[in-house]
Formats: sequence, structure tokens, C-alpha cells
Amino acid sequence: MNSNLQRDEELAFRQFGLKTRIAQLEKELDEVVTKTRSFEAKLLIHIEDDIIQERELNAVYRKLRNAKKQKRLEQKRRGKNYKEPTSNLIPPKQELPKVKLSNKQELKRLYKETMFLVHPDKYSLNEDMGEKATEATANLIDIYKSGDLNKMRLFHEHVIRGNAMEENSIKADEKEPDAYLESEIERLTEALYQAKQKRTYQVLTTYDDPESYALELKAFYADRIEKLIKRTRKARV
Repeated sequence: MNSNLQRDEELAFRQFGLKTRIAQLEKELDEVVTKTRSFEAKLLIHIEDDIIQERELNAVYRKLRNAKKQKRLEQKRRGKNYKEPTSNLIPPKQELPKVKLSNKQELKRLYKETMFLVHPDKYSLNEDMGEKATEATANLIDIYKSGDLNKMRLFHEHVIRGNAMEENSIKADEKEPDAYLESEIERLTEALYQAKQKRTYQVLTTYDDPESYALELKAFYADRIEKLIKRTRKARV
């Protein structure tokens, strides 16, 4: 009895630590994203017209470039020794791997089974559990839409083991790590790293006057626009 109690306490303590870390990462990621978006919105006020002009000119340039490419192709086709290229890059349909179809079927099966276990309607008489079920359902739908079979398997296992609703009636083996929570920590850690690598966030956290970055952007777009104007002069004459 004491050993079982000790095991349950260790599992609960470990899960509490993982969930605490997830909450910390989610909070930090939300702060980074919010600050970055707010800063980018301020920058956009200064360069919005430049961005629009650059995109319009770039669209014209791409159209001209494609037209030149097509013209060169037509010239080649009129040559005596021209042969239409053949491509063997695409394998015959019968040789396509069938694993993708089975993965989709497995993803759908796990999705349906997990949805049955966490659907909020099962907890209509318990408001607290209903809220948790709603959150779990939202997570499940996001995973299904992503098409990540491995993550779906982890979440399915997480639910089967009774962790999604924090009803520990189904205990995990003490030697098994909580794979889903650990995968969430890995995902959030990577997302936080990528968010902090964004140029605008680095400017925001390293420049003495972050808004001066707008001048750098305007100079960049001015140079880009000048080059595109030269490249598209014929199309605008």
C-alpha cells in the first residue's frame, strides 16, 4: 500500500512539474509574440505604402520574367534539334507509397476514439470538468488538423491514461514518462526559440531606440523599389 501511495505521489509530483513548465513556456511565448506583433504594427505605419508599392512592382517583374522565359522556350521549340523534355521524376501511380493513406486512416481512428473520451457533452453536469473537456477537445482538433500522427498517438495515450482530464484513475507505469507533456514542452521550447529569433523581436530587445528600425526598413524598400522600377520600365512605357 505504501509503495503504491509513494508511486502515485511521485507521478503526481512529476506531472505537476511538467505542467508548471508548460504554463511558464506558454506565458513567455505569449508575451514575446504579443510584444513583437505590437512593435510590428508600429513599424507598419511607417512603411505600409512602401510595402504595397514593392509588391505591385514585384508582381509586374515576375510577369515580365515569366514572359521572357516563355519566349525563350518558344524560340528553342522552333529549332531543328529541339526535343520536348521528358521527366521521370514522378513515379507511376501504382508505385506511390500506400503508407500515407493508412496514416490518414489511423489518424482519423485515433481522433474519433479520443473525441469520444473527452467530448464536453460527457461532463454536462460538471461545469469544471466541462471546461477541461472543452480545452482538451480544442487541442485534439488542432492536432487532427495538423495531420501529425505521432502527436495524435501521444495525445490519445495521454487521454487513455486518464491525464487529459486530470482524473488519475488510470495510472501510467512509473517507468514511463508522460510523453505528451514532454512533447508539449519540446514544442513550446522550439516555438519560443523561433519567436525570439525573429528579426523584429531582436531589434525590440537590443536597439536603444527600436522604432529607429523603421528608417532601416524604409531604406531597404527604397533600394528595392528603385531596382524594380528599372527592371519593369518597359512594361510601364
